[in-house]
Amino acid sequence: MKKIAHAWLALMALQRLKSAKGSNAFEKSFLGSIKNFFISDKFDSYFQSQAEKFANFFDKHKDAFVQGAWFPDTVISDNLIGGHTFKFRKPNNENEAKNSCEIKNYIPKHLCSFEKMGIKENRLKEKFFIEDAYNLPDRCEALSHALRDMILIQKEEPKGSDILFIDDQITLYFLMLSHYVADSHVPPHCDARDFYGPSTIHPDMEEYWDTEIEKYYEFDKKREVFDYDIDGAPELKEDINKKEFKKSIIYKTIKRLGNQE
Repeated sequence: MKKIAHAWLALMALQRLKSAKGSNAFEKSFLGSIKNFFISDKFDSYFQSQAEKFANFFDKHKDAFVQGAWFPDTVISDNLIGGHTFKFRKPNNENEAKNSCEIKNYIPKHLCSFEKMGIKENRLKEKFFIEDAYNLPDRCEALSHALRDMILIQKEEPKGSDILFIDDQITLYFLMLSHYVADSHVPPHCDARDFYGPSTIHPDMEEYWDTEIEKYYEFDKKREVFDYDIDGAPELKEDINKKEFKKSIIYKTIKRLGNQE
């Protein structure tokens, strides 16, 4: 994905964690009822409180989302050595089948089910051949461990300590992690088929999403920040054509998420 799409996806993920308590502005902004878009009220009491703390923390740092989520491309630049890809496919021969592994995928039962998503459970028992030289899972694991350590140290150290990790640093690492996780779920980043020659579906797809987001959302290119509605979600443009927006891939994606039980 490109720059704006990474930030938009992180902002929308944050919004999904929130409950629509006492306000329906966000729902109205998406031109109709999207009943299950908010998921935090579907957690048990412990995870509900954790989701609220998480959302409250990031609400204070939303203007950093565009730049922070894009550092893996602009500064770290590890996409050419497998940092943004995890290519796998069905085995082509007996040797590959022998060296294939089962990729386990568990969907939390309190969010949705295989039946609702149209996935047959035996699909998850298939073996896949993973191509070498892709370190994306290791990168995500390293960032996850770093985040855990930073938060534990922050809880232990008194304010003003020279070795205290601050909220901005923790935010940055979360945003970088969101970049790698998002990339790993985009088909051109995980499907071993060639998406470049002669096809250009990979860059075309990325360009399309950024263009669509800029078309429908209030985005300040100079400051590289979104405008937000009363619920803190990325704000749709006032003069947006409602019928046109309902045909967009963005609306269809949000509606599909919101209609999942």
